[in-house]
Amino acid sequence: MIKCISVISVIIVTMLFSVGRLTAQDAKPSFAVGFDMGVQMPFCDISPAGLALAGEAQMRFLLSDRFNIGIGLGYGQLADGFSKRTFHTNVINADLKGNIYLLTQGKFRPYATLGVGGLNYTYFRDKDWAIGSTDLEGKPFWDVNFFYGGGFDLYLSKSVALTTMAEYRFTTTDGLDGAVQGTSKDGFLNVRTGLVFLMGEKAARASEEQQIASSERGEVVTQLPPEEEPMDEATAAILRQLGAFEGEETPANAETAVAATTQRPTKAPETQSADELKTRAESLRALIKDRDNEISVMQSQIQMKDSRITELQRELAQVKQSPTDFSSSYQDALRNFGTKNYDRSIEIFTSLRNSYPQHKLTGNCIYWIGENYFAKGDYAAAINAFTSVLSYSQSYKLDDATLMLGRCHQKLGQLDQAKAFFNQLINQYPSSEYVPKAQQWLQRLP
Repeated sequence: MIKCISVISVIIVTMLFSVGRLTAQDAKPSFAVGFDMGVQMPFCDISPAGLALAGEAQMRFLLSDRFNIGIGLGYGQLADGFSKRTFHTNVINADLKGNIYLLTQGKFRPYATLGVGGLNYTYFRDKDWAIGSTDLEGKPFWDVNFFYGGGFDLYLSKSVALTTMAEYRFTTTDGLDGAVQGTSKDGFLNVRTGLVFLMGEKAARASEEQQIASSERGEVVTQLPPEEEPMDEATAAILRQLGAFEGEETPANAETAVAATTQRPTKAPETQSADELKTRAESLRALIKDRDNEISVMQSQIQMKDSRITELQRELAQVKQSPTDFSSSYQDALRNFGTKNYDRSIEIFTSLRNSYPQHKLTGNCIYWIGENYFAKGDYAAAINAFTSVLSYSQSYKLDDATLMLGRCHQKLGQLDQAKAFFNQLINQYPSSEYVPKAQQWLQRLP
C-alpha cells in the first residue's frame, strides 16, 4: 500500500511539472491537476460490503467553463471491512471521464460525471476461511469498467479548489471478491475528496490583461456597467448591425486629426513671426470647432442607438408573447440577420409572413426583409418591402420603414424621392425617435 501511494505521489509531481511547462508556453487556462483520497466499497454476489482506502491522481483539460475532460490514475483496495478483512483485492484504475458542470459561477460548482477506464486487480486471501478461490489468489487480471457519478468543486481561491466526488463502477468481471459465481457482474462504489490546482490563468483574467495592455497602448476599452443585465443573443446580434441598417457615416476620427496636427514640423516659438502665430492659432480654433461639431454628431448617434436598443428590446418582448413556433422562428431570423446570413433571414421572415398573415408582427417581418435587402445592397427590393410595410396601418415599423425608404432612394441617387420620405417622416411622425436622423440626412442632401 505504501509503495503504491509513493508511486501516485511521483505521478502527481510529474503531472504538475509537465502542466507547468505547458502553461508557461500557452497562457490560456487549459489544464488542472489534482489528487484525492477516500474509500471504496465492493458490491459482489457473495461477500458482504466493507470499506477500504483508495486514492487517485487526475488531470483535467478545461475545454470550457461548462465542460472538461479528465484522465486519472488511481490505486485502492476492495475488502469486506477494516476489522473483518477476510480478503482484499488490490485495484489499479486508469480512467477517461467527462465532467459537466451544473453551475459555472460562484465558489460552489456541482458537476455530473460519466466515464470509462481500464482496471487491473489482484485478489488476496487474508483469512483461511475467505470465500475466494485459491486458484485466483495473487494473479493479476485486466478488465474494463464503466462508471457514472457526480461531485462538486468548492473554490478556496482562484487557483485551488476542494473537490468531492462519488462514482459507481460497473465491471465485466465476477472475480473482484475471488468468488466466480456467474450470477452477476461485480462493481464497486468509491467516494473521495481532494484538491485540484488550476494551472495557468482564468479566461476572465486573460481578458483583463488584454484590457490593461490595450489601455497602456492608449486604446479605448469599453465595458458595460456592472449593473446592466446582458442582452439576449438576438438583440446583441442586431446591435452589431445598427450602423449597417441605419446607414451611419462616422465622422473622421478626432484623435487622428489632432495627431496629424501635432506631428507637423514647427519652428521654435522665438523664431515664429506674429503672423505665423496668428495663422496657427486660427487653424487650431478651426480644428476645435470641427471637433465640437463631430462630438455633437456622435452624441446624436449615441442617442439614436439608445433609442434603437430600447425599440429592439420592446420588439423582442412582443415576440416572446407570440406563439412558440412564431417566436422561435422570428428570433432565429433576427440572429441570422445579425450574423450577416441575409438570404436565410429573408427565407425565415418570408415563411413567417406567409404562415401568419394576420399576426400583429407580420409588418415587422416584412420590414426586416427590407433591412436584409438593404444590407445586401439590393435597394430596389428593399424599397418594395418597406413600401409594403406602410400598408399595415397597425404596424410598429411605420416610421422605421419611412426613414429607410428615404435611405434607399438616397443610395440610388434619387434625391428628390429621398427628401420627400425624410420630410414625410418629420411631418407624419413628429414624435418618432427617427426625426433627428431624418433632419440630419436632409441637411446632407444637396
